[in-house]
Amino acid sequence: MSISSNNQTHYEVLGVSIDSPIESIRRSWLLRIKKYHPDNITSTTEEGRLEQEKKAVKINNAWDVLKDEKKRYIYDIENELRIAKCGICGGEGNLRSKNNNVVALCNSCNIK
Repeated sequence: MSISSNNQTHYEVLGVSIDSPIESIRRSWLLRIKKYHPDNITSTTEEGRLEQEKKAVKINNAWDVLKDEKKRYIYDIENELRIAKCGICGGEGNLRSKNNNVVALCNSCNIK
């Protein structure tokens, strides 16, 4: 699991599961930030240093969201919305309210 991937969730960046307790998330954050923190730069090239700093920023951003209960809840809901599958055809959908029920429908299956 590469930390440089742009499509990683905060959980993937920290190497934890979505149901991990805060203590596990904190431990994982500490291990990763120690490795990539700018004060511990091991690379001798400018490119390597910049990459390490980017990783540290990504790790800290993930921790900033996941350590806060409200931010984590909102992040989880937003992430769920991004990965919703259409309940009719299975394509990518968005959660929508239909007949007082929340369902995932893609644009072509969205019947008004």
